[in-house]
Amino acid sequence: MLADACWQVVLVGRSPEVISAVQDSGGVTVCVVGPGSRRRWVGGVRAVDRFDPGLPALVARADLVATSVGPGALGEVGGWLGPLLRGRLDARREPLNVLTFENHRRAPELLAEGLLTSTPSLATDGGTSDARFIKEYCPVVEFGLSNATIHKVDENVPVADLEQLTAVYRRFIELYFTTFGGADAG
Repeated sequence: MLADACWQVVLVGRSPEVISAVQDSGGVTVCVVGPGSRRRWVGGVRAVDRFDPGLPALVARADLVATSVGPGALGEVGGWLGPLLRGRLDARREPLNVLTFENHRRAPELLAEGLLTSTPSLATDGGTSDARFIKEYCPVVEFGLSNATIHKVDENVPVADLEQLTAVYRRFIELYFTTFGGADAG
């Protein structure tokens, strides 16, 4: 479908054999199952390893990211895709649509759970608090927005960053109440 629309398609994989096969052949055979099942060659497809050092630049240039890995692998994919999407957002300040081509009603949720569990950077130089001054004296957890204009004249932040932060706070609150049993738990 994407190749038919003249999009550049790059498969990101973890199997060296599959990556080599796609690179050597220049495409993939898609098997359509069900009534009218058939096999179809899709050319013009590249493949890279998920640890390829050029992958962050590839995601930074992408117009769309799509997954088709099966629902059991969506959490893992989200875990390694999260830092790549963050890098893109930091570099371009543009969000990126992520589609899940999965036959599972919770596919977007499963991918999102993986995205939200990606490992954050361990640093206190984000400017969201004064943690950078006290980190030498006690453990610190710092979470929030960071930007070049914080605490300056005309302080501002992109709306997309606020929306993302709101989603993270919402998920944190949902997990808290799910774990501890509601607002009156205590």
